[in-house]
Amino acid sequence: MAEDVIELGLEGVDFVTDKYHDRLYNKLQTRKSNTRRSSSADFNQGSDSGSSDHGSNRRRREHPGSSDQIEERRYRTQPSADDEDSRRRLGNVSNYGAQAGYGARDVEPSNDQRPNYARTASERAGHGKPDGMPAIPQWSEEAHLELMQKLSITKSIVSITSPSTHLTPGDDASARHLTRAYNDFAANLASRRPAQFGFWATLPLPDVTGSLAEIAYALDSLHADGIALETNHQGRYLGDAAFDAVFAELERRKATVFLHPTGPCIAHSDGPQAAAPMPQYPSPMFEFFFDTARAVINLFLSGTVARCPNVTFILSHGAGALPPIVERFTSFATSVLGLEVKINSDVVKETMRRQFYLDLAGFVFPDHIHGVLRYVGPDRLLYGSDYPYTPAKAVEMLAGRVEEVFPEEGTKRAVLVGNAQRLLAKGKVVTEVHNGL
Repeated sequence: MAEDVIELGLEGVDFVTDKYHDRLYNKLQTRKSNTRRSSSADFNQGSDSGSSDHGSNRRRREHPGSSDQIEERRYRTQPSADDEDSRRRLGNVSNYGAQAGYGARDVEPSNDQRPNYARTASERAGHGKPDGMPAIPQWSEEAHLELMQKLSITKSIVSITSPSTHLTPGDDASARHLTRAYNDFAANLASRRPAQFGFWATLPLPDVTGSLAEIAYALDSLHADGIALETNHQGRYLGDAAFDAVFAELERRKATVFLHPTGPCIAHSDGPQAAAPMPQYPSPMFEFFFDTARAVINLFLSGTVARCPNVTFILSHGAGALPPIVERFTSFATSVLGLEVKINSDVVKETMRRQFYLDLAGFVFPDHIHGVLRYVGPDRLLYGSDYPYTPAKAVEMLAGRVEEVFPEEGTKRAVLVGNAQRLLAKGKVVTEVHNGL
């Protein structure tokens, strides 16, 4: 690998021992009955936050929050003094939609994580094998740092991966609490190790009210590096009118938005059944690529991208299956459907080169990358590991492919470091060195 790397994107994480995450999970469950009375005050604090950009370069600070939030934080981050395993593993975080790494070699903006209490909540909600995967992989801060050192990754940007934090349709209260707990956890990791970690905050979508409050909290109080969204949230795809208020707020804040795929939500209009195509194959194997294409197409055709010119989008996995179908969806939309949208393949290319970054997590080498480069140049590419859903050995193998495809030193350094540094500096007042994505 090159001598520096910033990694953007991680998936999956363990972060406290079982007795702590079980206590937190049980506490969240018993609180569900009275949450509706208190949630409005808790989640609306800070919503009148003004119009300053999310990226003002302030040092992350601990936010006291309500007494309930302080109590949750104690469960989450305060093991007993003699619990060496808990103390050693505190602060672990990751996301795929958020993968990351930055340093003497790359900045990695996509790493997936799922803390232990989130793991328990996922399993109890029926997501123990998320998106058809055999299990939720283990993650630890120590293993993550070891991988970063081995691959010369200076900084990783982490976030929670699919199925995110809204696990049960209709249960907004639990989703809000789990989202807040995760974002506090990620902020704790980033504040303890600011040179090694940044994070993408997650939202409790499709709960729009809770998401607007969490945007304010995550960007104003926790100083997250950006927001992670899934391609669809319980069947509503990004670009749906139901999410217009969320994107309007992200546009007002000139936010960076990391898009990560999740399991597709498909139903046929010509039949009564919901489709479950080839369930023997996990969704990350290929459905993730298709779901990325669905979401991005809807963002363009709904006019969301055009209405949000100041939002910077990061697409996972080299934009998935999008590149080879741009001509088809743009031509079909106008010539067949007659949609009143000014779009063609040239508009998409111009917009992607101005407003989008693509991470290289997953298996985009040796051939997929060439289709990607028809739409964006190397200056819009970001290194990502997809760890830990992509095992460490595979991460190491794939990292070497970057240097094979981009042997020229300047281009290689841009892909591994420079592009992420530029993105992370978007909208920031440079008052201190800050390498988060």
